[in-house]
Parts: sequence; C-alpha cells; structure tokens
Amino acid sequence: MTKTEAFKKFNIKLRNTRWSWSGISADRKHVASTIWMDEFRVDDGVYKTKVTEEWNYDWRLDKGNLDRIEHFKHCRDELNSMFWVVFVKPRQIIFNQPREAESHRPFTKMMFKLTSFDENTGLFTSESVKETVGKYKEFF
Repeated sequence: MTKTEAFKKFNIKLRNTRWSWSGISADRKHVASTIWMDEFRVDDGVYKTKVTEEWNYDWRLDKGNLDRIEHFKHCRDELNSMFWVVFVKPRQIIFNQPREAESHRPFTKMMFKLTSFDENTGLFTSESVKETVGKYKEFF
C-alpha cells in the first residue's frame, strides 16, 4: 500500500506525498504518524515505540519532522496525546542516510498515545492503548 493510501484510511490528505511523515485530518480530530517497523517492540500486547538520536544523519530539520512536530503539538494539546499509526516497512535497515519505504500499513486495530515528546527535536516515545480497540470503526 502506498503512503497516500494508508493515510486516507484516517481521512488524512498528506501535505506532500514525498516528504510528509505525518498528517492531520481536515476537521483536526485525527492525527496519524508513520512509525518504522524497527522502531517499536511489543510487550504484553502493548506496542511501544521509541524514536531516538541514534541516527547518524541529521533528520531533525527535515520538512517531514518539522510538520510532525506541529502535528504532535496539536495531538498533545487537543487530542489527549492520541494518534493513529501508519507502520512503514523499510527497504533496508540503515541509520546513516534517509530511508526508503517498501510499504505502508495503516494500523487500525488501536490508537497510540504520546508518552514523551520533545517539541524542539521531534524525538518521542509512544505506546498503543488497548482501550481504543474498535475505535477505528466508530470514527471511520
């Protein structure tokens, strides 16, 4: 599935199909963000994500990150830190240059919640919220 198709599952039109990492719905009720498949682990059925500084190239000034910072600010301030996820499968695991996606998959099973967020750098952690199972059908 393409990134554009994945975000449409959350009624989100990306600002730019090439460099957007996240998006917000026109009614501003939903935020969705990409998370790479190697940036999460599952503990007792809870998906836990962590975007860290271990990357060797400076992605903090990328347009995609700057937009995602704004989207996560809205998410934190207006949506109780809740957001949807589009999982991204990388073509290869690399940390010293921008990555390429092999595929995108909207995660409609449940929502995620920011557990930490640095609005200066865009670094964040999040985890899935079991109480939101089934919300996708309610909203979309």
